[in-house]
Amino acid sequence: MKILFLTTLTVTIEHEHYFTKNVMLNLAKRYNNDPKNSIEFATILYDRSLQSSRTTTESIYGTTYSKLYINPDKTHPNIIKTISGFLKSKNPSIIHSNMIEGWDVEAAKSAGIPIILTIHIGGAICPRGGGNGLLRHNDTICDGNIGSHCKKCITKDLPFPKVGNSLLRLFNKTIISQYFSNKKPPIWYLTPLFRSERIISNRKRILDEFKYAHIIAANKKLKDILINYVPENNIHLIPHGVKERARLPLPPLDGPIKFFILSRIQYSKGIVDAIEAFNGIDPGKYELHIIGDAETLRTSKAYFKKTVNASKGKNIIFHGRLPNQEIDQIIGQCHIMIHPTICLEIYGINISESLSIGRGVLASKCGGPEMQIKDGFNGLLFEPHSIEAIRKTIIKILNNKELIKTFSDNASIPMPIDSYTDKLSYLYGALSKQ
Repeated sequence: MKILFLTTLTVTIEHEHYFTKNVMLNLAKRYNNDPKNSIEFATILYDRSLQSSRTTTESIYGTTYSKLYINPDKTHPNIIKTISGFLKSKNPSIIHSNMIEGWDVEAAKSAGIPIILTIHIGGAICPRGGGNGLLRHNDTICDGNIGSHCKKCITKDLPFPKVGNSLLRLFNKTIISQYFSNKKPPIWYLTPLFRSERIISNRKRILDEFKYAHIIAANKKLKDILINYVPENNIHLIPHGVKERARLPLPPLDGPIKFFILSRIQYSKGIVDAIEAFNGIDPGKYELHIIGDAETLRTSKAYFKKTVNASKGKNIIFHGRLPNQEIDQIIGQCHIMIHPTICLEIYGINISESLSIGRGVLASKCGGPEMQIKDGFNGLLFEPHSIEAIRKTIIKILNNKELIKTFSDNASIPMPIDSYTDKLSYLYGALSKQ
């Protein structure tokens, strides 16, 4: 059996998601010395200067790592033909992809090769794409059904969304809209407005291709959404795995309780909600340590400014992005984690890692956390996007500090990375024989 593992589209291994990189390392260890099975890694990268595709090959993790460079401006059939030819050249028994563009599934289908797809972000289903986590324009978690209502979500990402919605209603059924549906308008702002119908139809097409794949869903809510598009027998509920970590001793409980957030600073993570909840509590009773920074996206940068402005006391400390060693130093001084995400959380690796080092977690009921936290055992769950629900949860901890010790004692790693790769190996073997 030969496995071809596709990393995230346009992302080299050096910049790959922390979870995916650990999976790759473990798979390489498993298969590199296996006389009957082998694994290779590959990435598909964009290069708009290319007239035709090119491939480079190097060695990594003791095996082959190939990079296929394509021009994304080529026609869709041309792109699929190129990727399909690349996949055939590797002659794999099975492909395991971590992409979201749909090209991988369509190309694997064209090549006649079985494919497994791991869903990492809500953008694999949502026409908006990206890491929005299936958060609708009205800040509720989407049920994954795609339709005309998606236009409101598409325009929300633009500056002045109300203006965008007005323009959309004005131009959507005009000849102008039809003209620009396959072209690039001269003003970038107008692109999603004029192309909204095409954006939605493209995502529907991608999801229709998913029927060919076997899909790994990390939480039950995501699985329930995928059932709308993929045969249930093709969906495999496998929570993400993390590496075992040394447990950190719990600090004394006789002073202010130290909470921490470990997250990207973006709207879907609900950090302002948490800050507003803390602002209504006696500042002498707690500290809140926020570790992470904003992404380069305009919306994330704006949200970071809003997050800082929401903080009203010196007891809310922003640490920014830190090396792992410094993160451990700060967490080691804290008592409990809070995870206030308002979107569909695919899993939440930061929750797993906090539990693995002996820290309980307070988190919203948003998919991934519910796969890891047993309410009242290793943490507490609250309703997403509710400042009042967060505040009540915090007060419950402050009024009963022994809960912190109980959650810490019960905290353990939900899915060790070795167990995760065991499940992957079983799935590879089962599908390669079909």
